Amino acid sequence: MFKSLEENTEIIRGLIYLEKLNIVCSSSGSNEIMFWNLDSFELVKKFSHESMQITMGISSKYENNIYTIFCVGKNICQWKIENIQEPKYKELPNILNDEIAMRIIYQKIYVNKIEKELLVIGTDTGKLIFYSITDNKTLFPNLRTHVFSINSLSLINDVDELLIVSAGHDKTIRLWNLEGVNVKYFKTNFTINSCKYINELKSFTLLVAGKSQNISIFKQIDK
Repeated sequence: MFKSLEENTEIIRGLIYLEKLNIVCSSSGSNEIMFWNLDSFELVKKFSHESMQITMGISSKYENNIYTIFCVGKNICQWKIENIQEPKYKELPNILNDEIAMRIIYQKIYVNKIEKELLVIGTDTGKLIFYSITDNKTLFPNLRTHVFSINSLSLINDVDELLIVSAGHDKTIRLWNLEGVNVKYFKTNFTINSCKYINELKSFTLLVAGKSQNISIFKQIDK
């Protein structure tokens, strides 16, 4: 069965799946996010707030029966959802300095056996921001990673160390560790819109999509 969910009025910039609710959440460059029920294929809720500005990227975590949705654009905000009809909104500290955040991922890490909550954010100017929610501070504040916009962020979390994969408008793919060190660099001949890591037979494989209709495959990449 094929269904089209058509209430968005802008280009969809981000999608996440909330498994416990069987709901898809979309962001589309406006100041609202939308929630779609995959049983009924209906729009069940729109979230908006006067301080939300241009929501581009979204990420989520699930803990203690509560989803937290992180939204980025011109600012960073979060929605806590225990009851989808009564979300709770909070704006996080402004760390963007007039840049627009394009992508965001959430990850728990452990530093000296202490649990930390981390947001990794890619901006329209090519900056990669590591923000500790736990400590309320930015790590590596001058980490300039790409020449132009970061269009894709993903995680490699099934190897010896957690790595961030960033890719973007400057036609490059870069792998970063959580100390802000660029451990791998790859140059392509096209603007990258999406880059996804998969683990296949214990080798590294990156699936890369750009402006064309083709998907490129980078296979057996050494760490």
